[in-house]
Amino acid sequence: MNFFKLRRFFGAAKDYSSVISGHSKAHPILLYSRSDSQQSARAKSLLSEHKLSPFVIEIDKEEDPKSFREALKEATNLTRIPIIFVRGKPIGGLGDLRKKLKNGEIQSELKDK
Repeated sequence: MNFFKLRRFFGAAKDYSSVISGHSKAHPILLYSRSDSQQSARAKSLLSEHKLSPFVIEIDKEEDPKSFREALKEATNLTRIPIIFVRGKPIGGLGDLRKKLKNGEIQSELKDK
């Protein structure tokens, strides 16, 4: 890979890191999704069933989805979509969401602040 491709790659990832940080701070519930993902659809449905409205980012609709995913991986150490943030902190994916909704952890976190 030449210098210009590296610069473009790391520049894009860095830009998306700022976007991710901004979104996670601005929205109580943030869901990074893919429009063709059944797990993403299920996460949206679960949140809706609990009367929670996430701010949704469809990664595959972004200008550079690959760089966005890399920045998400770097920010969260998570590789599977969906990735959910609550109050600025990544809580994990669909399985984590199910567990934390079932035990009331997410609802409690949202009420505390």
